Amino acid sequence: MLSIDKHGIIEWWIDASFAVHEDMRSRTGMCMSLGSGIIYAASIMQKLNTVSTAGSELVGVVDAMPKMMWTRLFMEAQGYNV
Repeated sequence: MLSIDKHGIIEWWIDASFAVHEDMRSRTGMCMSLGSGIIYAASIMQKLNTVSTAGSELVGVVDAMPKMMWTRLFMEAQGYNV
């Protein structure tokens, strides 16, 4: 069951798998919750090749940041205090 947290906290979880594709690209997984239940989940191939796991984690955060910012601005525009 989905529900919004009474505190208006948006939680994101982001993870990356290093060099899992044949062309040595990594994959980013992300999901978002506003309380109980995941309301957004995605798994995308990264556009950049990295040389380490730490690099792929940083690229994963950069890939997710526009979605994170859009969600926050959208919720604020709807009148939620996040």
